[in-house]
Amino acid sequence: MNAKDLLNNSTVVAFVPAISALTGAEVEGAITDLQGKGRKVLMIVNAGTPVGAETLNVVVRESNVATMVVGTPGAIDGAIDATQTIIDLHAGEGVNWPSIDEFSFTIDTETFICTKRVVDRLYVKRAQYGTTAAIHIDDSVLVLYIAVLHTFAEIDVATLTEADLAPNKRYIRVDYTAAVGTSIPVGIAGVIYLEREVPSGI
Repeated sequence: MNAKDLLNNSTVVAFVPAISALTGAEVEGAITDLQGKGRKVLMIVNAGTPVGAETLNVVVRESNVATMVVGTPGAIDGAIDATQTIIDLHAGEGVNWPSIDEFSFTIDTETFICTKRVVDRLYVKRAQYGTTAAIHIDDSVLVLYIAVLHTFAEIDVATLTEADLAPNKRYIRVDYTAAVGTSIPVGIAGVIYLEREVPSGI
């Protein structure tokens, strides 16, 4: 079998450029293209000296597509059982959802990954992110789902934090929030390690 080589194929990126997180603000960083699926990401959060005594919280999320497309709630056209992998939306509702790349959504307590959308029809993987496949009645509502990959909580002055992430989607985005009463300079950078196959025995 071939092994995976992560160390010799790397790209340095700035997930969020050096900027000051304002009091109580939530800021969404640029969406970052991981250049394929199954890539490793080493992310570094470098927080400077805060004005005030509070801290910074940073959340890394999967992004549904390259642009910030957010599906509006829609409904399924016809009940589905716990095994179906094709879902029809009501006529005209498909346009509210991405037509390129995968995206995730929930119906009731089940989370799905849509691998392809053709007009108002979704081709899906069931029971994602630890949820359970279930029966869903006609007109059940679906809502966009964006998974949290990692949370850097309560980063304070002069903190350097790392997380080794392995998102299974192509794009990620970052948001960060400074607590009320705080302004803190922050830069979020990292390295994307691109996998490649290595011949056996090397």
